[in-house]
Amino acid sequence: RDHIDQKDILEIFKNSTNKYYNKFFEDYVKAVNRGRDNSIFDYMYLPHIGKTLGKFYHILPVKYHVLNDYSQNFAADGTYNILRNKIMHPVRPILTDSDTISNIDILLTDFQKIKEILR
Repeated sequence: RDHIDQKDILEIFKNSTNKYYNKFFEDYVKAVNRGRDNSIFDYMYLPHIGKTLGKFYHILPVKYHVLNDYSQNFAADGTYNILRNKIMHPVRPILTDSDTISNIDILLTDFQKIKEILR
């Protein structure tokens, strides 16, 4: 929020070839038109965060450039989003195999690293 202009983010999603990102843009514009002019960051899901990090890491202060290393994990098929979907929409047990446990470890470890970077 402090380093990336909301208008620039909206432009990326508006002009994306990905329909999911286009819909995000349209839904945000509709919300603003209805008087819900919250920050775009209030509407973002994990893939939106990953896309934003991937597109704008170069304009962040140098100490934050390392955040781009995590951008793929936020993607729709990335570790964080897969775990988020398992937890939020459980149709089977969450801890089904060693991969799931390993992914949770990755998430928790990355979370600690990201917190340190952002301090």
